[in-house]
Amino acid sequence: MAINPVVFQESGVSFVFNQNWLVRPYDKHTFFQGLSGAGLKGVDFLGMHNRDHLVLMEVKNYLPDPDGRRYRQISQRLAAPEAIGASLASKMQDTLRAIDLIHRYFQTRLGYRLAYPFLPWMKQAAPEWYFWTHARKLMDFRVSMICWMGLQADQAHLASLIQEVANREVEGRNLQIDILPFSQNPFEPDLQIRV
Repeated sequence: MAINPVVFQESGVSFVFNQNWLVRPYDKHTFFQGLSGAGLKGVDFLGMHNRDHLVLMEVKNYLPDPDGRRYRQISQRLAAPEAIGASLASKMQDTLRAIDLIHRYFQTRLGYRLAYPFLPWMKQAAPEWYFWTHARKLMDFRVSMICWMGLQADQAHLASLIQEVANREVEGRNLQIDILPFSQNPFEPDLQIRV
């Protein structure tokens, strides 16, 4: 039996995840809403690919809209690529910190502690417990952040500058931030991106 793909929209772009993903729209999730009040920032999506790779996903669509209303706003943001890079690094670090905080919170709950040994078999019965516990485990092994960025051709050089700044911010923490155009997708066919 085929499982229907999960589709999320962000910044005018559709992301279609197949059954090889467990994914949450993190910046809209209840847990993030509670933590954002404490000043934590978060990525757009938090996913686990093949249950062995934690992927933090951010979407920045700086392509102009057809009627040009966002042009000034986009131009102002792109005039400060260092700030964009620092913001991406901050979102990654805050998201990882939040995953750890969520896991610690679960550990204070008696029901969770009793269910913990059985969580690998409880993916359907306790999906939130399973997701956040597994995400916390993967933080110690395989985590990466990808920012898909829509830029015009004459602005493509900004992506490498933003990536350089972002990685400098997380240097020494065994973390990597990759900035890719929408046309580059290292997870095909398990993830489809539609602009």
